Amino acid sequence: MKLLSYNIRGLGGIAKKNEIKDLIRNLRVDGCCIQETKLDHVDERMVRRLWGKGKFNWAFKAAEGNSGGLLSIWNAEKFQKSGVWEIRGMLVINGVLLSDGSRCTLINVYAPNNIQQRWILWENITLVVEQYKDVCVGIIGDFNALREPSERFGKRHGIDQKDMEKFEDFIKVSNLTEIQLIEKKYTWYRPDGTCKTKLDRLLVNEEWRTKCLSGRAKS
Repeated sequence: MKLLSYNIRGLGGIAKKNEIKDLIRNLRVDGCCIQETKLDHVDERMVRRLWGKGKFNWAFKAAEGNSGGLLSIWNAEKFQKSGVWEIRGMLVINGVLLSDGSRCTLINVYAPNNIQQRWILWENITLVVEQYKDVCVGIIGDFNALREPSERFGKRHGIDQKDMEKFEDFIKVSNLTEIQLIEKKYTWYRPDGTCKTKLDRLLVNEEWRTKCLSGRAKS
């Protein structure tokens, strides 16, 4: 099963919709997690335009003001939804992989810029992971946090050591593994190339890594 994660920074325009549509078609993904839609409403017609041909299902979390907004879309012939729920900063989808019946929880994440709010999000994700410890759990999206200084190139000031430690502690306490990127080291690039940062990740628990969906992530 192939997943696409994309911080679109606003999905209202035609160009952005076409960009997502082309990625889904060209990469032939089975699921797509979009962050920062900046939309308060999404309908099935719009999702179908993004997904294209084939059976699909979807879940949406509205933006808060002019920021945030999460949209998850998946191949309904490969994943069957059993439940969806929202917490600030994440959209949680429970279901079953139809290929082998494995129970699976996919969490689409958009972490806030505020450090304290990010720490609350880490605590909430830890609770979800613990609740579903016997289920394949994958957390994918924009974590807006660094694990180490080398994940940022160019702009070194503003790196918060305590924030990095909190993020690293969250990953260890939750017993998560990061699926490493291939081809690229960074996931966000300033247009002039003066700053590059790794903010987007796929974190998985042991069940996911050994039974559910394993592999590498591509930026």
